[in-house]
This record gives sequence, structure tokens and C-alpha cells, in this order.
Amino acid sequence: VHGIIFYRENMQKKGLLLTEGEAIIRKKLVNAVTYTLGILLTKEDYFYGCITIEADFSEKSAGIFLDFRRGEISKITMNSESLNSKDVFISPRITLPVEKQKVGKNKITIVYKCEYDEHGNGLKHTIENGAEHFFHTQFEPNYANHVFPCFDQPDIKGYFRLITFTPLEWITISNEFEETLCIVREGSYDSYMQAYEIDPSILPPKDGNKLLMTIFRKTTQVLPTYLFAFVAGDYLKYECEQEKGLPPMRIFVRPSYLSEKLSLTLIPELFNWTKAGFKFYQRYLETPYAFVKYDQCFIPELKEVAMENPGCTNFCEYLLREDGKKHTAYLMMHEMAHHWFGDLVTMRWWSHLWLNEGFATFFGKYCLQILPEFEYLGKSTFEFTLDKMNVYKNNISPVILNVPAASNLERIFNSTVYQKGAVIVRQLLLTIGEANFKKALKEYLRLHQWDNVATEDLLKCVQVIMGKDFDSAMWGDEWTKTKGVTKLQANFTNKDGKIERFWITQEWYSADTLRNMVVDVLLIRKDKKGYEIIPNVKVNAEFCTEYPEFASKDEIVAAYPNVNDKAYALIFLDPLSKKYFGDIWDGKVNEWNDDHTNFLIKRALCNITED
Repeated sequence: VHGIIFYRENMQKKGLLLTEGEAIIRKKLVNAVTYTLGILLTKEDYFYGCITIEADFSEKSAGIFLDFRRGEISKITMNSESLNSKDVFISPRITLPVEKQKVGKNKITIVYKCEYDEHGNGLKHTIENGAEHFFHTQFEPNYANHVFPCFDQPDIKGYFRLITFTPLEWITISNEFEETLCIVREGSYDSYMQAYEIDPSILPPKDGNKLLMTIFRKTTQVLPTYLFAFVAGDYLKYECEQEKGLPPMRIFVRPSYLSEKLSLTLIPELFNWTKAGFKFYQRYLETPYAFVKYDQCFIPELKEVAMENPGCTNFCEYLLREDGKKHTAYLMMHEMAHHWFGDLVTMRWWSHLWLNEGFATFFGKYCLQILPEFEYLGKSTFEFTLDKMNVYKNNISPVILNVPAASNLERIFNSTVYQKGAVIVRQLLLTIGEANFKKALKEYLRLHQWDNVATEDLLKCVQVIMGKDFDSAMWGDEWTKTKGVTKLQANFTNKDGKIERFWITQEWYSADTLRNMVVDVLLIRKDKKGYEIIPNVKVNAEFCTEYPEFASKDEIVAAYPNVNDKAYALIFLDPLSKKYFGDIWDGKVNEWNDDHTNFLIKRALCNITED
């Protein structure tokens, strides 16, 4: 016992959080979780909470505990027996005594008080103009336990019911629609509170002021704790007419943030983008949107730029402006993609975060490139290239991460997971073909909906679609378990007015291995006879890939092996191409009238210098 106490006190001092090993054990022990959360939001520095957790335990075990990093516990019961909070709660854990546990159904109720988090990790309270109050949650990656005790790991999903108590004029938004709104007084004990076992002590008597109690429907499907969310305060609501096949949509903004003129033009534009995105995703993935509504809340002081809470997606309010619309549209499509990749199918542990962020990044940019509703915003290829260049410099880990514990998790939300993850998704599409890619994703979403996955689960679905002619495990190892970038260079010789030989070399550069990849090759013909782009050229995971099919083409003066920037590699130029692009660049800069290609080639010239 003394050893356990010493361990727990030492753990508190060091701030140690849940480890992956503990999460694996706890997942085997805990299932069928339901949370009923009552929250009193105040205008002070703190809030009151009452949480009832119902869960099935497969056996009694010391490996079952609750995560709770902040707060003062005033009351805790387990299976109708009172526990002393001083005995069981040492941040960041609430121990559930083995002797109080039951095999099968268990019920824990905890009453507590917490401070708002000024950094936005958990529940943030913002005061604007000295009088307007706004609240929002940010639970990703593991901040739900800053607001209520829970099993805070991605693969223990649960049902949630939220009951909030606020001043009468505030609006509250959550993952589900509101079920009941009624007025209660401070210090009272309403019949609804009794029905949902909300302890009356969370409503201090004070002056007996009237409060608005908002009861939300229980979530129709299970969610991980990091996707449960609520927003509250003096928000203004916009609605649009619902279309068949699309969910109800609302937009919430701070009233003083938008001018009347901007609200008349920008809000309808946001709804149009949202509808276009939903139509694309449901058509492309052949998987319907799985949640009951789609609210978009534009939040003051949101720590992250956006967050994909299902049915309650949050964005920084600075995105509501006339300039920078393309970035706003991209983020909206990115967060929408998460409702399939992350919300419907969730990574098992944070090491496989790229399954969420890689797909959302890819599809966010893909929507802007192919949907006519976004054409007027301009091309988005440049942003993807610039993002990838950042990864080239900082890719010090594979996209499957080493995450031994849920501490300092924000470091893993980096360019490797987002941008390299998106490259992997794009390379998968190019390698197996778009038709097979769509079939594989449909199977992946069908097979694993409401469940948790690792990278191998995605690759198994690809294997099912592709059959024995494609080794998805080998391909996956090349792309997801290695770090760094390779170096590509196109090479050629001419003879008798034709290409005599054409080959692409691939070297390790900073990578652990060479990779199979697909690129588009630009060939520039001699004597200003134009140029040709050869799409979807396969580069083998070896030093030299020969292309005898190029031998019949007219002779060329230069080649660039990554037009359209599909590769994940630094591009270098052979001596002939280097001379052409370097010596007579000014005469060729507009030949193909593509600023993106011009940028890529200039980047290749810089690579030679930097190398």
C-alpha cells in the first residue's frame, strides 16, 4: 500500500499522464460507457460540474481508473457507496478501489468545481467588450479530463448527455440538438435534475436567480472524449434552408464581430461551401454523413484554428473576413472531412493520428482543386507545395509516431502528420488508381465505422480491393514507417532527333529507404517545339528506373520529374536541364504559363545550391 501511495504521489509531482500500455489494458477492461454531465457556467473564474459515469467492467482491476487533472471534488460515490476524495483523487487520476468495483455494470457519480483554463485547454471563458461572455471546449488531444472525470483515451468511446445551466440570454450548442429548455432557480432541485441525477449542490443558493437549463439529447452514436464538445454564450445564430440529403446546418458568431454588410454576403457563402462539401464527400466516399446536424461556431480566442467536433465544429472567428477566403474554405473542407476520418472512424492511439489529419488535409485541398464552387477562389497548389517544403526540412520521424504516453501530445500535431500524411494519401490514390482508392475507402469506412483503427487496418482494406497484384503491407512500410525524403533526378540522352534513353534516379538523401512513388514528368522539346507532360509515371523504390517507352519521343533539352508536385522528394536537375533552366530561364518562364511549375523548377535550382 505504501508503495502504491508513493507511486501515486511521485506520479503527481512529475505530472505523469496515461501511458499507451495503461490505455491498452484499460480498453480491455472497460466498455459500454455513458456519461451524463451537468455543468453550471458562471461569469466568475470557475464552473461547477456533476458527472455520472456508467460503464461495464470485464473484471475487477487496479488498471481501471478515471483521468481528472483539474478541480476540487466535493462528493464521489461508486455503486451507491461514498468514497473519500482525499483517498482516491491525486491529480491526474481518480482511483476506483478494486473492492468497490463490480464485474458488469458500474456507476460512478462525482460532484466537483473547476477553474476555467485561460490557455484554452479544456473549458475557456472569454469576455468581450466587458459584457459579452463566451465559452468553448477544446478537448483534443486529451483535455476532456480538465473539465470532467472520464476515461480520456481515443478508443474508449461512450455516449454523452449534456445538461447546462446558464443565464437566460445565453445560447448553448453541443454535438446533439437541444431536447428541453426550461427555467430553474439557483438552489432549487428540478424534476429534470432528479431524473438525470444532477446533484443540487452544483447550483449554489446565492440569490435564487433564474437560470436556463438546456438538456441535450443523448448522442446517437459513441464518441471518444476528445470529440465531445459544447459552446455557450451571447452568440448570434444563422440558419439556412435544409436540402434533401444534407443535415441541418447552423452558424454561430459573436454579434459584435460581423458587420451587417459582411453577414449578408459571407454567411450565405459559408453555407454554400458547406453544402458543396457535403455533396462531394457523400458522393465520393459513398458513405452518408453519420451525425444529426452540422453546426459551425466561430469562436473568439480559440486555441486551435479549427476543431472537428461532430455536430459542433469550431473555427477561429478571425476566419470571418473577406480576404483569405481560400484558407477559410480549405479549413472548412478539412474539418468536414474529419467527420468521416476521425469522427466516424477514429485512430486507436495517438501514434496513428495521421489517419485523421493526413486524410483531412488531402481532401481539404482536393475539394478546392476539383469542385466548381471554389474555382473563383483561385488555385490552391502553391499552399500544398509550401507546406511540403516545410516537411522536407523537419521530417525527423515516420508518420506513424512513437507516443508512449499522453503527455505533451500537442508536439505530434506537426507537418509530418498533416502534410506528409496528405502526400501518402495522394500517393496511394495515384498508385492504385482513383476507382480502387474510392472502393478501398468505402470498405474502410464501412468495416470500421464507430470503431478505432491502426494504419494496418487501412492497408488491409486496400489489399482486399487490389488483390494479390499489390503488396499493401510493403507499400505501407515504405511510406508510414520511414522518415526523411529521397532525392529524384530525371536523366536523358538524345540521338538522331529522338530521346535515346530516359531514366530517373532516386537516392536516399535524408530518408531511411527508397520509395515507390508516382510523378508527372515535364519534357521540354528542342528548338522551341513546345513541351509535354507525361502523367502518372511510376518511379520504383530503387536507384534507377528506366523508361524505354520514352525513346520514341522527339529529342528534348530539359526534363523535370515532378511537375504538379505529386512526389515526396527533393528534386535535382541533370546537367542539361540545369543549363537550360539556369542559363536561358528568362526566355522560357512563360512557355507553359504555369506559375506553380515555374516555382517548382526554381526550387530545384535552389536545391542544387543548398546541397
